[in-house]
Amino acid sequence: MKGLRNFILRYRASDDQQARNVLFNEDPDLFWAFQLYERKLDNEDSKATLVEARILAGQSDEDIVDELSTVPEVAEWYEALFFNVRERLRNHDWVMNEVLYPALNHSLEMSMAGAEQKPKDQRQTVPTLAEP
Repeated sequence: MKGLRNFILRYRASDDQQARNVLFNEDPDLFWAFQLYERKLDNEDSKATLVEARILAGQSDEDIVDELSTVPEVAEWYEALFFNVRERLRNHDWVMNEVLYPALNHSLEMSMAGAEQKPKDQRQTVPTLAEP
């Protein structure tokens, strides 16, 4: 764990490409897990969402990295650090309340924010929740 803490502190403190390259060379799996999460937060990439969906579907780390063609332990690190839900996948209410509804709400908020920036005549209506 001490090594992980050190990596996180160095990753967050690095702001130039050369420092990030050093971290990548030391631990590419952990580095790419952080990259996935950062790109998700910045709305630059949807790969983190694909990893999360595959974790929710119960796929193994090996299947996830094979499907996404990435380095071996990325899914394991990503799940452990940013999306630790595997222990509770059988608790369906918890998954709905803590994972799916917040993701849906965030998606609707992002859609509304994007719609508000468009002129009135170009706005689309945002879908509402439907009964299952």
